[in-house]
Amino acid sequence: MKNAKIAILLIVIMAMAGCGNKVESDSNSQTVTEAISIVEDGKDEEETGIDAQLSDTDRKKHIVILDEEPYIDPGFMDDTPETPRFTDDMYNWFPDQVDIYDSRALNFFLGARNITLEDIIEAVDNNNNLDSRWKDIIKDFAEKVISEYPEIDMRLFYENCKRLTIEYDPYEALAGSSEDSRSAIYNYEHGVIHVEENIDFDNQYNLIIIRHELGHMISLGILKRDRGQKLVCLTNNGDYGMYFREAVAVIISSKPFEKEYYYTDFGYSIIANELELIVNAIPDFDISVLANQDIYNIAGYLGYVNYNSVPASRLIELMDLQTKDYYDMPSDEPLPEDYTEIYRYIANTYVNHVLNKNMSSEEVQQISDDIKAKLHKNVTYSFELAGIEEIDRVFNEYMNN
Repeated sequence: MKNAKIAILLIVIMAMAGCGNKVESDSNSQTVTEAISIVEDGKDEEETGIDAQLSDTDRKKHIVILDEEPYIDPGFMDDTPETPRFTDDMYNWFPDQVDIYDSRALNFFLGARNITLEDIIEAVDNNNNLDSRWKDIIKDFAEKVISEYPEIDMRLFYENCKRLTIEYDPYEALAGSSEDSRSAIYNYEHGVIHVEENIDFDNQYNLIIIRHELGHMISLGILKRDRGQKLVCLTNNGDYGMYFREAVAVIISSKPFEKEYYYTDFGYSIIANELELIVNAIPDFDISVLANQDIYNIAGYLGYVNYNSVPASRLIELMDLQTKDYYDMPSDEPLPEDYTEIYRYIANTYVNHVLNKNMSSEEVQQISDDIKAKLHKNVTYSFELAGIEEIDRVFNEYMNN
């Protein structure tokens, strides 16, 4: 390592952020995935070969590019003192704007620090933009989320809390052209939560929406570094899966508080129900994958935990299309006649992780009925869940083999 130099490879890709916002590009901004390679002094990459220069341990500490797709080695999460950090010279390789789709890349910029609840409380208390009511809401949110999901990466949330501001706007300004009922919206580009003027904080539905927007602060934000670079953090983003990301925010922001609520509809019901069934069926499901990694790694993880099923990238695309279908929103892609593949994936999740051959047919049928009831929860029965019978078909096939 001491005779090596670090070469930075910048792979330019374009992407759209979640929450209906886009990152605007200009002449001085690029979207990049960083690839760190070790090359011996005096030898070029073709002569030595990068793999030959890295031990397995060293390789796992670096971001890599595979087949020109943005990908970060899972071993990069190792929180070790040897995790490489950017030096002054290395910053010169980067454009004014660096887009980060996986929070593990923050190790290079912020260090592999584990943010505690005490860190967040300090950041919130020191933020003079927030009044005492908002400080209490944010600190309570952080406490419950960290308690429910101790593995989640809260570094971006912590950074966002330092500069968060609140703006009160007319309802019409919040709703815009959308037919959705909104009382709060998080604008990650400016670090602002826009809230309906005269909002009733005692209204539980408004609190649900506020917490949902706080959930987006775990994954979205822009950080300005002392050397001028702007880090645009768009974790759990990619070029597809917009409503999938919203479902992730629903689960993260609602489950820690569900015992407090008399409401059972936390938004985006049709896709949130499906994702919650998948998460709950898989033992030790790593929620941080959904919140902190890019959509490609998320798809890879969903494919890994549920083998012999529908490709996870196809699953996410179908879930998005079904959400558009349900809310009667325009779609650039033709809507399928049914959503059998979604229900096949869900059924196979339970076959792989829940069902066993010792179960009686009555027990298996009860699980099937519970799944279908959950899929219909807060979904209007006028919308047909076309293909839902696939669950019984997969279950019956499993029990009969």
